[in-house]
Amino acid sequence: MKNLGRKASLPVLAAVAATAVLGVVFAQVAGAHTAGTPLIGSVAAGKTLFKAQGCGKCHTLAAAKSTGTIGPNLNKIKPSQALVAKQVTTGGGFMPSFGGTLKKAQIDDIAAYVYSSTH
Repeated sequence: MKNLGRKASLPVLAAVAATAVLGVVFAQVAGAHTAGTPLIGSVAAGKTLFKAQGCGKCHTLAAAKSTGTIGPNLNKIKPSQALVAKQVTTGGGFMPSFGGTLKKAQIDDIAAYVYSSTH
């Protein structure tokens, strides 16, 4: 009987683990940022780079007064800093990769600007 109890609890443990993983993924997409964790990069430099790189041609971002509609509306999706940095670095969908043209510090600056502008 004890073995049946253990076998029955495995699906429960799997469900709990899956829920925890999904919670982390959704928090990342929704823009989770731990309070008190400093942003990586310069918001001011990111603002300049966002405009100079033409990000607003594709993305809506109220702080930049941009209304692009090709890419996601950054005000609505409120991405995390890590997600912005990853997307800018690797690209995806219609977005080109900037990993070969921008330095990591510049990508961090853009990510800090987008994050601070949407949270």
